[in-house]
Amino acid sequence: MRTLGLKDISNNQTEPSEEVLNRAATIIQASYRGYHVRHELHKHDDAEHHVHHKEAVVSPEPDEAAKKIQAAFRGYRVRKQYRSQTTPISPVFFDPEDAKYIAAATKIQASYRGYRTRKTSNFHRSSAASKK
Repeated sequence: MRTLGLKDISNNQTEPSEEVLNRAATIIQASYRGYHVRHELHKHDDAEHHVHHKEAVVSPEPDEAAKKIQAAFRGYRVRKQYRSQTTPISPVFFDPEDAKYIAAATKIQASYRGYRTRKTSNFHRSSAASKK
């Protein structure tokens, strides 16, 4: 049996930490769930009923959920492996006060603002035309 770092606090005035209490609650919940499942399995000892119950538990929805979880984990594992094999790109350092960087930033901002204005004006024109 695990002690979880719980002390006999009957003579001690300090309360156990929230982390210790959470761990204890988790272990109690897991123990109860295990007991409950074992109890249910023993209660339904009839072989035919047990097979029927097992088929009812395995429905397509959990299978699909399991497939999605497995696919997500495999993707995560591949990306993690790829990151460990590649060398990180070092950041490019530049002087933000340099005139050519300021001019480039201004040009990018102006281009984006023009794009955004054209997009919203086209949206308003198309919505006004659809109302007519």
